[in-house]
Amino acid sequence: MRKTGLGLTVALALLAGGTQAGERVVVSVDSLGLKPGERIVAFHIHVAGGGIRALPHLPMGWSLSIDNDASWQTGIEGGIQLGSAALDPAELQDFLVVETSGLPDGGLRLSGDLVVSDAPGETQRTIALDMAELRQRKIR
Repeated sequence: MRKTGLGLTVALALLAGGTQAGERVVVSVDSLGLKPGERIVAFHIHVAGGGIRALPHLPMGWSLSIDNDASWQTGIEGGIQLGSAALDPAELQDFLVVETSGLPDGGLRLSGDLVVSDAPGETQRTIALDMAELRQRKIR
């Protein structure tokens, strides 16, 4: 029984990524090309080759879901719960912290989309995001 406990401790340490963790980067969304009056009402970010470590500025009035899968294929999505919670583009600067897998075959790849609206419940459109719009800055 004691041996099982030690094995479980080692397994949990490996799953936590302590020995495979790479660099941490902070992600910002750039170059949106929003029309006057448009605000962000939902987003989805897919992370390949990394895991989500933090959301430094948790937006009030948003419902968020994070899938931090141990395969280093992770994602975060969210949407407003009420219209006044829609975000300005400036609020997506340094909004997400990601840790790279540190695995030799994996580079960090980010993609996703934003849903913007001129008024919640009114005209909405989706903006696709790739590595050009999802700027990364090393923080460690």
